[in-house]
Amino acid sequence: MLEKQGECTPYEKFAKGKNKALWAAMSADKEYLSYIQCTQPVDTIKASKIINVETKCDLKSGRCVARCGYDNGVTFNLRVKGSCETADRQKIDCQNDPKLCVATCEIYE
Repeated sequence: MLEKQGECTPYEKFAKGKNKALWAAMSADKEYLSYIQCTQPVDTIKASKIINVETKCDLKSGRCVARCGYDNGVTFNLRVKGSCETADRQKIDCQNDPKLCVATCEIYE
């Protein structure tokens, strides 16, 4: 990545910017598979509890993100070509009841 001066951004700076959220994918059976990058301590990830879920869609590109927020600053993002929404189409606070943290995504082929 080149800066305005034509110099390369140090990898550490680039990686820090890219590692703001953990990523997720969907298997062929449409099962949610979360995976993590190496900058978060494993114990922090394992100890984190879900606190909110939200969805955001870009109508122009037809892509949506389902974002699951956890305590300890952990976030999982699922990006799909399709649509995603929560039950009330708003960000859901589910600290007191994790079962409320649900987003449904329809994937376009």
